[in-house]
Amino acid sequence: MVDYEYDLAVVGAGIIGLAVGMRLTQDYPSLKVAVIEKEAEVALHQTGHNSGVIHAGIYYAPGSQKANFCSTGGKLLRDFCDRTGIHYDMCGKLIVAVTEEEVPRLDDLFYRGTENGAEGLKVELFMAAFAGGAREAQTNAAEGTVGYRNVTRRINIPGTPTDIPLDAVQAALLRDPMSITYQNGGVLLSHDVVVA
Repeated sequence: MVDYEYDLAVVGAGIIGLAVGMRLTQDYPSLKVAVIEKEAEVALHQTGHNSGVIHAGIYYAPGSQKANFCSTGGKLLRDFCDRTGIHYDMCGKLIVAVTEEEVPRLDDLFYRGTENGAEGLKVELFMAAFAGGAREAQTNAAEGTVGYRNVTRRINIPGTPTDIPLDAVQAALLRDPMSITYQNGGVLLSHDVVVA
């Protein structure tokens, strides 16, 4: 049997679990962290099935936590992709008002986006070529797309052995007052703290 001792285990090898594990090892280099996953590879659930949008934060109240997650998180994500060679496309987002009543909402989105640090915002007003000749407005936001499964595969957690199969934890969960132990196929993983 192979034994691995860790200070902390993160359950789930989606983008959140792996990002938490990576950040913990960056902030606490002596901490031994294991990320464990029930599947045979990373990002098989929500991470691998989302739309892949890099949000600009235009919909959220200025200064809110969601707005900060979008603007700061988007920049950090693009930096990570640049460092690791992951392709992303900052294709933008087109939001169109097709009636006069919808134009103030675009002004509000432009204000929110500007306050939240969204890059590349612009508003264009022009006459629409449809019945009634109503004015049309559009907002372009600096949003993009990325393959989050590819991002997840590039997250590296120093000190995590690569010879532990990801599905090594599918078997019994044994509870112990001092640690949580996962056992399967001759692999024993012991952790003092579990983040799920």
